Amino acid sequence: MIFLMLLFVIIQPPASKQVVWDWFVLGQLRATYEHRNAEFEGCLYGIDRPDSVIFLFFIPSNADPRKATSTTTAAGDCIRLELVSQGYRIYLLARVHSHIKTESLCLPSSRDQMVFNGNELPYNVILCDRGRAVFFQDRKNWQKVYALPPLDSLYKKRFWCYVTKVVR
Repeated sequence: MIFLMLLFVIIQPPASKQVVWDWFVLGQLRATYEHRNAEFEGCLYGIDRPDSVIFLFFIPSNADPRKATSTTTAAGDCIRLELVSQGYRIYLLARVHSHIKTESLCLPSSRDQMVFNGNELPYNVILCDRGRAVFFQDRKNWQKVYALPPLDSLYKKRFWCYVTKVVR
């Protein structure tokens, strides 16, 4: 029943899994990105199913934002939160951070890869391209960059789902 009440943004699926975002998570990430002049880090929680990953909410990590610059963010920790709703386990799936510089790529740096490889989380997410795209990587090293809907459209339109395209 909880899923009937949520609005989702569906991002075009890879061959193995769909990546589904609650529209409010994207709104939080896009707004945070647009109002910061330094990188930020946070935690994405949701449901990991065999056919899809569903990101339901975002909580900022405990990284000190005063230590963030336009090229790095301080490493923080995520709350180890686990809920069960309608038989689904909702838990920490990924850390997300931003690449804030205009010329930064939507690809992980060597430091990003070290952080991802050093934690046990199943996914790696980077918000990039001025908040208009997201890099997604899983433990099998499957990688894609997805276009995201404009921030205004997330709040102006009342939609059930929004399908976007793979950028590369």
